[in-house]
Amino acid sequence: MTGYDFFDTTIFLHAKFDDGSKKHDIARNLIQDGIYQDSIAASIQVIDEFSVNALKNGVSPADVGAAVETMTRSFHVLPLTRETVYESLRLMNRYKLSFWNSMIVSAACRAQCRVLYTEDIPDGLVIDRALTVRNPFIKNPYQ
Repeated sequence: MTGYDFFDTTIFLHAKFDDGSKKHDIARNLIQDGIYQDSIAASIQVIDEFSVNALKNGVSPADVGAAVETMTRSFHVLPLTRETVYESLRLMNRYKLSFWNSMIVSAACRAQCRVLYTEDIPDGLVIDRALTVRNPFIKNPYQ
């Protein structure tokens, strides 16, 4: 699986919840483009985190279920395996990431994604000379 862009949870949350900032529009555009290009990858961790945060923000279980159904049909959803965990521990140590962020990075690396869109890891960080971290809210990809 190569040529995909990995989207972290915050991208989906900004797309779902309009807080009046530019992040909402940027996230929505990024996701729409990714769906059109069939280039979005996300792990089951991202789906789980999205669901928990949506429920905490008052979205009904039925609406969260509908969103998860759309996500799993529209994106390439990656499983988490013991290899993902082992790799995340190596990445955690090497790049000084939190465990949960290293799990995101590990899933993206194992899927051979080229870009990881997130605001939780420093923009421009290159992981193992293969995966580039991009924060789309620092530099709007649509400007």
